[in-house]
Amino acid sequence: MRGRKRSQTRSVVINIKLYLVPGCDDDLIAFFQGCQFKQRAKMVQAALRGGNFIGQANDDLADEEIINAFDERIF
Repeated sequence: MRGRKRSQTRSVVINIKLYLVPGCDDDLIAFFQGCQFKQRAKMVQAALRGGNFIGQANDDLADEEIINAFDERIF
């Protein structure tokens, strides 16, 4: 058997669609183009966990804070 053992619990599926603008989001475009398609979800999970977003209410984060957190932690 290949891969990890099948979980006995059902996964929760969260669909996310990103619209990235060439010239403005070139770093993110390059990042996603550089990782394997099947690894993209794991990369997003790692970025969210590394950005200290867990446990904070949506209203507590300004767009600028989110951008700065990603810049400092990922790129």
